[in-house]
Amino acid sequence: MLEKGGRPQASDLVTPDEAIKDPYFLEFLNLKDEYSESHLEDALIHRLEDFLLELGGDFTFVERQRRLRIGETWFRVDPLFFHRRLRCLIIIDLKLTELSHADVGQMRMYCNYAREHWTLPGENPPVGLILCARTNAAVARTD
Repeated sequence: MLEKGGRPQASDLVTPDEAIKDPYFLEFLNLKDEYSESHLEDALIHRLEDFLLELGGDFTFVERQRRLRIGETWFRVDPLFFHRRLRCLIIIDLKLTELSHADVGQMRMYCNYAREHWTLPGENPPVGLILCARTNAAVARTD
């Protein structure tokens, strides 16, 4: 049984579009009308179990505010997760405004860094997930 279970099956395959839903509803955080990104992240971490349930199965929490250095500049990644079926890191960036090209560029930079420095052998490339107040369809697209 263990040998058979260790072999991937066609039914095991899942795409990021299937594994990551849109939209997410975060009313369980009970935030007031105005809050900062750091307050949003604090609330998500405080209610991590509820957030994981909203994200869906197969998400596991890795780290909060993971630091990375590009050149001489330090950055921090908002919550970092791993998706078991996708076998990849999920980098989450929290934005309180409409999605912008700068947000997409920043996420691309994070994913490139994570691919090079954080991805372990056998894992797939990281997936970036920007949780924002409003989507801009002209700016948001998948590669």
